[in-house]
Amino acid sequence: MRHIIHDWTDEQSTVILQNVHRAMPDSGRLLVVESVLPPGNTPAFGKLLDLTMLTIPGGKERSEPEFRKLFAAGGFQLTRVVATRAEVCVLEGRKQEAPR
Repeated sequence: MRHIIHDWTDEQSTVILQNVHRAMPDSGRLLVVESVLPPGNTPAFGKLLDLTMLTIPGGKERSEPEFRKLFAAGGFQLTRVVATRAEVCVLEGRKQEAPR
């Protein structure tokens, strides 16, 4: 999924991930392409995008720990975060036991 999760709140994003979890095979991998906010106050494109997401659609950009928590709530373990030359990362999730 590319630039999907950042459009939604944590609760809505969790529902999306839970639906993906139910639909995919146990051996499947989830790939999410999103901006990942760096820690601290260093300037980053994702932080500007975060302001936009908060004011227009109501979503938000997230840090790696926030993605880790969100993936877990959706039934996935965040296994890798791969930086790219673009302003996004590829986040890989492995299916875990269904969330309750």
